[in-house]
Amino acid sequence: MSPSYHVYCSNESASQVLGVLSGLRVLGWAMVLLCFLIYIFSIFFSNFLSDNEPEFATLDTSMFTLFRCFADSCDTHDGKPLLPRLHEEYGAPFIIVYVLMWVTVVLGVFNLIMAVFIDTVMEEHVSRRVRGIAESAGKFEVDIQEHLLRLILNSQAGAAMVPQAVKAEIASMVDISSRVVRVRAQFECLADTPVIISRSAFEVYMSDQKFGAILSQAEIEADHHTSLFDFLDADMGGYLTPMELFQGLMSLRGPLTKAEMVGMRLKVRHIIKMLHASGMT
Repeated sequence: MSPSYHVYCSNESASQVLGVLSGLRVLGWAMVLLCFLIYIFSIFFSNFLSDNEPEFATLDTSMFTLFRCFADSCDTHDGKPLLPRLHEEYGAPFIIVYVLMWVTVVLGVFNLIMAVFIDTVMEEHVSRRVRGIAESAGKFEVDIQEHLLRLILNSQAGAAMVPQAVKAEIASMVDISSRVVRVRAQFECLADTPVIISRSAFEVYMSDQKFGAILSQAEIEADHHTSLFDFLDADMGGYLTPMELFQGLMSLRGPLTKAEMVGMRLKVRHIIKMLHASGMT
């Protein structure tokens, strides 16, 4: 298995563990609510049934009996069904009270606990993922720029488009000790030149295994090359520049956030205002 796959598995496992831990606080408060309801119901049953029913003789035994009735099996101490016996002794009023309690706890509280727990875990997972993407943005920016430099300068699909003077200038920067500074300077030099990336060159780049591994680690979905090229080609010119490709790939990192949706809505509103002002609508 590839190293990127092991990194992905370890990250997913850590994310699942952290997600469960983040939901423990909500789960704890949900258990408090459940215990409170069982406590209230147990007071009622222990007051009315303690003289005749050993399962409700005390408050604690009554709470345990109700919890078993809600969660597992509602049996007596000797293993016999408890509900039919209570129905025979107390009739329809007991069944009505028990059904109302069962619906409240099982269909209401239990499902509420599950829904809130899952919602909290998912929200924390997305929030943690967005924070991780923001914190690792600088690292993956350099990694992606470095691989784009390698692909554009060395592959047959892109090398012919780069002027020799630009290649020489980029090569002269190899002595820069800092990798981050060197890669950023080389990529800016490449981005300032009229280099275009055709659809066929884009397909070659995206098929590169090392580049694909970096995109996978950066959480960039790049499986559908054809549709991805059309998405990145915002001006529909039929080609991409190195900066368009880089910025487009970085914008694909991680899940869609609320800020991005609101930002898109504000931009569309601004465009509509500009069209109204120009008299085009």
